[in-house]
Amino acid sequence: MTLQVPIAVETAYRIRRLIAERGLRPGDKLPSERELTKMLGVSRTSVRSALKELEATGIAEISAARGTFVSMDGSKSIVTSIQGWFEANRLSLPELIEFRRAIEPAVAAAAAQHRAESDLQLLSGQVEAMRRSVRSNDAPGFSRADNAFHRQIAVASNNRLFLIMADATGETLRLYREAAARLGPAMLRRSLQDHGAILDAIVRGEPDGARDAMLRHIVETVIDFHIVSREDLL
Repeated sequence: MTLQVPIAVETAYRIRRLIAERGLRPGDKLPSERELTKMLGVSRTSVRSALKELEATGIAEISAARGTFVSMDGSKSIVTSIQGWFEANRLSLPELIEFRRAIEPAVAAAAAQHRAESDLQLLSGQVEAMRRSVRSNDAPGFSRADNAFHRQIAVASNNRLFLIMADATGETLRLYREAAARLGPAMLRRSLQDHGAILDAIVRGEPDGARDAMLRHIVETVIDFHIVSREDLL
């Protein structure tokens, strides 16, 4: 059976695509309802409903006197939507692990190819923060640096989709990382070693090495995640 998408929902999607294609930024004005009706070939009622939906999700701002304006950039709206889905649908641990194994090694490989000097400085600083946290057995501090390290790898990949997914999944992964970091000093030391190996490969500009190091890290953290999965994290 074919799923019928409501016209207003399809229209909202097409307006979001229009924002992206035109490179509209927060504060830029959208075409008028009349113009959108003509451009999209739908009724004015559908356009009006679509704009209200975009306003409700924080993408557009409607002013009766001035018109409709972009209120946040496209990437932020995507992140907000995905995060909202995560809040409404509890991810299972196997789903989370499968996602990480499929995506994060590729992100690390891209980072090894495209990283800038500023990325290397930030990544090195985050590994050093993890090292200090290991010395002081500071699990929350380790977790914060761990999160920042993985996000910076996505930044270094120079791929906006990777960064969007890192931001969208960051909160869910943060909960697991924080719980795993509380498992004790031995886990923190092993994780620090993993992150050091990932950093070294990225510094050397070795995509295959970065991919392999990230995959080993994820495989090793599976056991930790299974232990903390008994807690009510999501």
